[in-house]
Amino acid sequence: MGSFNIKAGGAWRPAKAVHVNASGAWRAAKEVWVRSGGTWRKAWVNAPELTIIPMDAYGTGYSAEHSPGWATVDFYINSVSGGTTPYSYQWSYTDTGFGGVTVVGSSTATSFTLRLSGQAGTTSSGNVWCTVTDANGNSTDSALAYYQLEIEYGGGGGGPIIIG
Repeated sequence: MGSFNIKAGGAWRPAKAVHVNASGAWRAAKEVWVRSGGTWRKAWVNAPELTIIPMDAYGTGYSAEHSPGWATVDFYINSVSGGTTPYSYQWSYTDTGFGGVTVVGSSTATSFTLRLSGQAGTTSSGNVWCTVTDANGNSTDSALAYYQLEIEYGGGGGGPIIIG
């Protein structure tokens, strides 16, 4: 759904709120409908702004005394508010490594896992973020989460994780 504009002071401006007078009392409108070509359609919905509570991330790692090994890092959206449910999720990431990072599972769920596989000494780092879209097509991006993964001999890998 596009923006809803009102002409005020000679200029078209996006409406932030619409109020109607019903029985002598002003109330916030829940939605605005327009009739165009004989068909009624919803032109505006009073939905709270879509916001994302910052995500959590944690890393795990493992490598045996021999190569190859692996390390993973998991990211989670704590909560989403506003907008209109249901929400959809699309995770994205950048990878400064050598292409050894793969997505484990789905990139359209509320959580996201990256896995680095390779020989000892293989490293990768980058950023992860999630775009959340509500039922009306309004989208917002989470904060970037930085990740760094390294495969070491004798166990370990998967840190530090910095969210910001």
